[in-house]
Amino acid sequence: GGYHYTGGLIGGIYGYQHYGSDTIIVENCHVDGEVNGNGGLIGRAFTEAAPITISKCSAKVSGVLDPSGGGLIGQVDTYSSSGDITILECFVNLVDGVIVGAGFVSSVSAVDGSILIKDCYVSGQDNINTYSGLITVLRADSASSVTIENCYSDATVSTGYPAGGLIGSMDAVDKYSEIESSISSIPGTLTVKN
Repeated sequence: GGYHYTGGLIGGIYGYQHYGSDTIIVENCHVDGEVNGNGGLIGRAFTEAAPITISKCSAKVSGVLDPSGGGLIGQVDTYSSSGDITILECFVNLVDGVIVGAGFVSSVSAVDGSILIKDCYVSGQDNINTYSGLITVLRADSASSVTIENCYSDATVSTGYPAGGLIGSMDAVDKYSEIESSISSIPGTLTVKN
């Protein structure tokens, strides 16, 4: 079989069809405890059609998450111009001794469509083993956009590759694009605000 995603509450959210006003919403969901999987709350959020909104959710995570996993979500991907993903007002608390790829989301990838992560934060106690405070790999392809706005992390980042206090690695993929000092490029756009 294929790769399976595991989360403390939801293994995977998949938006394959979009019929009119269909939207997938995950709101006010919380996990508190040991999670052995890809994400503290959700293993993967993927869409190629229906918009996905995740808001006001939290995860207080201990234990050993997948080293490529995230404190809230393991992987976030969009593959269609109508398949947008929005993550708002979410919080992760990494508890002493947790092992995780990223404090918040391990991998964010947009191939068309857009991803917005806004008003989210990560807090971490001692002995946290992570590659990045918020996101390990952030990627935007073709005509997509990824925006990270008003987010922060005060989790300790241990050595690893890619490593970063907020974002470990960013990549805007298009043969005519380059990442400028403002951390954005066109047509694949990566924007970090505040």
